[in-house]
Amino acid sequence: LEGLVFEKSVAALRRVLPAVRAQHADVLVLAAHQGWRQWGDDAANEINALARAFPEIDVILGGHTHVAVEGMELQGVAYIQPGAHGLWLAKVQMQVDTNRHCVVRRTAELIAVDSSIPQDPELTQQSAPALADTKNYLRQELGQTIRELSAQSPYPGQSSVQALLAAAIAEAVQSDVVFHGTLSSASLAAGRIRMRDLWRIVPYENTIGVAQLTLAELAEILEENSRYWRTRQFRGLSGLTYELVRVSDAGPAKYQVQNIRLLDGSVPPPGARLRVAFNSHDLASAGARFPRLREIAEQPAARLQETDVDTRRAVRAYIQKHSPLDISAVESARLVRRRGSPKP
Repeated sequence: LEGLVFEKSVAALRRVLPAVRAQHADVLVLAAHQGWRQWGDDAANEINALARAFPEIDVILGGHTHVAVEGMELQGVAYIQPGAHGLWLAKVQMQVDTNRHCVVRRTAELIAVDSSIPQDPELTQQSAPALADTKNYLRQELGQTIRELSAQSPYPGQSSVQALLAAAIAEAVQSDVVFHGTLSSASLAAGRIRMRDLWRIVPYENTIGVAQLTLAELAEILEENSRYWRTRQFRGLSGLTYELVRVSDAGPAKYQVQNIRLLDGSVPPPGARLRVAFNSHDLASAGARFPRLREIAEQPAARLQETDVDTRRAVRAYIQKHSPLDISAVESARLVRRRGSPKP
């Protein structure tokens, strides 16, 4: 986004907290769309760093990682995280000394929003029409699939659900290649596909961008992707096949991409640029997982086109046009072991 600068969390708070302190507040509460991670912070979740840098904060209300975290202390700062999807409510109670203008006691707990919580009659009545409309919307039949489309596959990154997403994206933006993974662990059972099923496999509001890349640039992106080989972060590729060669025998595995070919087995001419589709999350580096991808896509030569096509709309159109679906997982990345290399 031109003209906008996105600061790191600690730097942003250091800039704004002086104005907050000048208001002489008795209680400081930080609400952050970030989550606590047991194994430490990452680029999108800096809760531990925030607690260390600002011990004067009384409580941090977190989220983002969809994990429920009961009240805990982080560097003397109270922290609580009420999961996701409205399944929990965070309750924080604080006792404030109004003479000293500080919190002297605090508790934090999660309350499960389950069948033990009575429904509010007025809210139930007010929301009834919208809920009925939503149920009718989710019941819409979009098409059918001959066989189950699974998010799991023996081919890393290449499940039948991924194949559906890639085929829909390629058709919607007329790309030669699609770099894309699955977006959830949900599968589509054989038979009817309804709108609710589509939302399960495409839960996010991603749009699609198309960059014109050489094979050398694509190889760099695929080697960056290879760091996540056999993890859920590994992205599949549609429209090309390639080989991964392990080039390090000690420490974390490192791979080199070779033998990139079109599906007919041919090799694109040297210097040719292919239209490669990515979703908007990956184009923004996917939470710093793919910084090189972002750099390459944003180079002028790539002529990045950020479309208004969103993934869910593309998949819906594809299902409606091609029903009944007959899609299978296809292997695009093949691991090639050097002689004497250990098995991955």
